[in-house]
Amino acid sequence: MNIKISHPIAIQRLGHRDNQEDSIYPPLGEATSADRIFLVCDGMGGHEHGEIASDTVCKVIGNFFTTDTEFHTLTDKDLLNAVDRAYDALDDADTNTGKTMGTTLTFVGLHNQGCLVGHTGDSRVYHFRPSERKIWHTRDHSLVQNLFEIGDITEEEMKTHPRRNVITKAMLPHRENRVMPTMRNIQDIRPGDWIMLCSDGVTERSDDSDFLDILSDTSLSLDMVQERLIDLIGNNNDNHSAYLFRIENVDNPINNPEDAFQSKSELHSQQEDETPNHSYQHCSRRPNYIKLLSYILLIIAVIATAILIYSKYF
Repeated sequence: MNIKISHPIAIQRLGHRDNQEDSIYPPLGEATSADRIFLVCDGMGGHEHGEIASDTVCKVIGNFFTTDTEFHTLTDKDLLNAVDRAYDALDDADTNTGKTMGTTLTFVGLHNQGCLVGHTGDSRVYHFRPSERKIWHTRDHSLVQNLFEIGDITEEEMKTHPRRNVITKAMLPHRENRVMPTMRNIQDIRPGDWIMLCSDGVTERSDDSDFLDILSDTSLSLDMVQERLIDLIGNNNDNHSAYLFRIENVDNPINNPEDAFQSKSELHSQQEDETPNHSYQHCSRRPNYIKLLSYILLIIAVIATAILIYSKYF
């Protein structure tokens, strides 16, 4: 399987923040259609902390694949080894000044068996198929995602919830139990599909359909797609960074690949868990006693994983 892509579109903008805590790999202005490895990381910990964490993880994982070994097939183990090395570097970079640095992670690796996707936190990887109006994206590791899943808030309420910046998984230094990314290998890849990695600042005010509408317009050049996306997200408050590219051709495709979009439920057609056979249902409001039980279970889960829950802005 040989996947040929367009020249990658890179976006890395401050928003209305004072400093840039997002990092991307390859670095801004350096990506080409020959690149196989892409990362977007969103740092946390405040000035000079989040940016160090995201930059460290991006560079170490990116360099692991592009300089250490020539990879023809990427496996989950390969990515886990790279993440372990990034944790080692994150430990070394931590200055122990009182603020805990950390970062989210999104990873895309193109190889001869498909597209390996990995993520931690609320930064996302998207797979768009404009020809069929289909969208898949990774499931956020966040408090509002958990609240949505138990039916306590709606999808619209997730965007304005006061704790929307709280994530339940992140890459943090000096942890005995290192959080590893959720992974999926996508083999159902066709010409005309788009892959996008982005920090949560990109999706701050936009619906997934807004991105799909832009990518569905075949009259747009790559530069025009970039302009439209910047127009869409340019006034967002948070740092917003992304890599996206179009699939131009797939030589020797995998025979009978699993449908990348098969798990969508009718009521929640534009979001799905990264486990291929998991059907993601939009939960309706429960009776009060079930809602109370859900609150109790959520509180227990949050306490049990409190060390992993960090707000992006301190």
